[in-house]
Amino acid sequence: MAKKRNSKKFTEDEEREMFDDISKNGSSNSSSTQAILNSTNIYVKCKTENQKKFLKLIDDNDLTVCLGEAGCGKTFLMCYAALKLLKTNPSYKKILLIKSITELKGESLGSLPGSKDEKILLYMMSYLDSFYKLIGESKTKQLIENGTIVFEPISYIRGRNFESSIVCLDETQNVSKDNLKTILSRLSENSKYIVAGDI
Repeated sequence: MAKKRNSKKFTEDEEREMFDDISKNGSSNSSSTQAILNSTNIYVKCKTENQKKFLKLIDDNDLTVCLGEAGCGKTFLMCYAALKLLKTNPSYKKILLIKSITELKGESLGSLPGSKDEKILLYMMSYLDSFYKLIGESKTKQLIENGTIVFEPISYIRGRNFESSIVCLDETQNVSKDNLKTILSRLSENSKYIVAGDI
């Protein structure tokens, strides 16, 4: 279904460096980003008609909402569509990944050490796993380091606007109506929203 995964593994120090400066990157390095993406064959073969419809809706609309059963490929296809748009449409400069920081009942990790970016890393692994499968871990790391891929918890987006961005919001079943309204009101010029949740 995707390009073979790169076997490179990051050390703990590399992961820390990867996320250290995410919040400082105001804009991505466009030439670097295009060089990375142009050197990669980003390809997905949809297994179902609904998956094909999901990708077409993303192409045709500024806001796409997809609800489906867990495991049907929503997150993976969302990440694929974001990479494809970034590669083919120069009006998009960044992929913004948003998720509610929600733990399973009775499975709290307690207070985590580290910076904001280090703390949210564990909650964003579903996104990372998808990007690793699509373009490999090394290129994913490069796109994070140059500010093209940015992670944000919902609590940090109030009052902000995301221009020239592909905004992905996953696991919306864990997002309150008020917070969802806040997120969707951030839609700005040359931006596209892709929203997914479980039913």
